[in-house]
Amino acid sequence: MEELAEAQKQLAEAQKRTEQRGEELAEAQKRTGEELRALTRRVDGLTGEVGNLRGDLLEIQYRQRAFSFFGKIVSRVKVVDLQEVWDRLKEQLGEEELDHLLALDLLLSGRLNLPWAARIGVDEVWLAVEVSAVVDRQDVERAWERAALLRRAGLQALAVAAGHRWTEGAEKEAERKGVVLQKDGQIKFVEQALGIVKEVEG
Repeated sequence: MEELAEAQKQLAEAQKRTEQRGEELAEAQKRTGEELRALTRRVDGLTGEVGNLRGDLLEIQYRQRAFSFFGKIVSRVKVVDLQEVWDRLKEQLGEEELDHLLALDLLLSGRLNLPWAARIGVDEVWLAVEVSAVVDRQDVERAWERAALLRRAGLQALAVAAGHRWTEGAEKEAERKGVVLQKDGQIKFVEQALGIVKEVEG
């Protein structure tokens, strides 16, 4: 009987230790889950930051090598700071519209290449450029809206969305709205964009 009582006592202690280990394991698993969620948040944040850095770097490349990217459309390409035309813009646009223009990634001016210049009767044009690693519909829409504001202020502006690649949706929207797409030396929809400028001039 004493041996049986001792065995039961040891069994109870073993069960108690097992339960305690189970609680410790559950607590450790909970901590691991929290750490994994925190790590996931950090990775997501870093992914976003890396994406922003890629976009910033791409914007710098377009700014520094403007002629390389847009020489097929314009010559004598010049990067323009918005403040150079700010007084002109303020005369024609409201405060909210000006704020919208301040977010423009890049503004360029240049002489429109032949035969386009002769065809539409415009010499100097402006390029309202939105830069994104992957150009999507929103980039195309922003470029279109900002170029339209510049045209309202009297500048013959083409909308341009530029990046490493573009989505199918961006391509369809750009063709429909007359927004130039540019990637890796490939340029599309210049004719459509120039058609808008010609309409404004006419």
